[in-house]
Amino acid sequence: MTEKTNFPVLELKGITKQIKHKTLVNNLNCYDWTVGLFKSIKSECLARGFSPELNNTIHVKNTATMCIDFYQLERAIQNILSNCYRYTKNLLSISAEVNNQSFCLRVENDGVVLDASKTEKIFERFYTEESLDAQGHLGLGLYCQNYY
Repeated sequence: MTEKTNFPVLELKGITKQIKHKTLVNNLNCYDWTVGLFKSIKSECLARGFSPELNNTIHVKNTATMCIDFYQLERAIQNILSNCYRYTKNLLSISAEVNNQSFCLRVENDGVVLDASKTEKIFERFYTEESLDAQGHLGLGLYCQNYY
């Protein structure tokens, strides 16, 4: 296990029934969804040349579900992960757990450290820390995810 330091952390808590737009809502088993997500993450990280730390603390017999639009959830998670893949140097740690009525996905990496004063700013449309982004990153990802 890699020693933990003060890396930026993103947590998604309580992803249940808080939906702003008309969507197709499904009940997803938290354990099954996390197993599939972690397989995908491991594969992508290995292709990029590093090994992620993945910790699913949800027990296989846990019947907790998320009532959520699967497409929007996948879209949000893939946006977050694409940023992780882009900026991770050596450490990508992701854990999943269910506490009381909340599903928590915790993502840590050793990438770019965001100044605490800019925490809210990252959800603004077109915000990016990169001065000139030739790769086409427009700063829309977190804005769109915050919208949904």
